[in-house]
Amino acid sequence: MPKSPVRPSPPDPSKIASGKPGAVQARLSQWRCGPMHHKPSVQAPASKYILQAGAVIPAALITGLRSDWPGQVTAQVTEDVYDSPTGKILLIPQGARLVGKRLRRGVLR
Repeated sequence: MPKSPVRPSPPDPSKIASGKPGAVQARLSQWRCGPMHHKPSVQAPASKYILQAGAVIPAALITGLRSDWPGQVTAQVTEDVYDSPTGKILLIPQGARLVGKRLRRGVLR
């Protein structure tokens, strides 16, 4: 079992050299947000063309599925699909074809 990191005791506010107002609070804040605490941050999306994991792409099957046979599966998108962050950028237009492959029983790629 890994050992938890040993945290040093907090700095004594009376011993922190301070030439600026708020220096003590800043140092104490740095100590509190050290390796044992996560300071949440918001990051910009990696790209403006993002569809969030788990987003639904509305589509209708073109090819039939036979539950016990592997093979190609084709569907057609029934509604425009826009980016997740803003909802303004068209990523998949209505009418686009989706092609997948059924590898074996119960698995669709």
